[in-house]
Amino acid sequence: MVAGLFNREESRSLREQNRSIKVVPMESMELLLAANAVVWLGVCGYIAFLAGQTGRIRRRLQQLELKEESDARDDW
Repeated sequence: MVAGLFNREESRSLREQNRSIKVVPMESMELLLAANAVVWLGVCGYIAFLAGQTGRIRRRLQQLELKEESDARDDW
């Protein structure tokens, strides 16, 4: 039925296009998924690292603020 909708030239062109489409082997797809997982693990690890650094910086800031308050009391 579909072949009747196209003339022979169009039908031949469509067949040639279908032959040029390459199927990705399953091994390549598995490699792509594994690489994707590694990238996301790296992103998550980096976010965890930044969260740890933020906590460390926050604690250090509190120490400095307490030291400043202590120094201000000593001046009185």
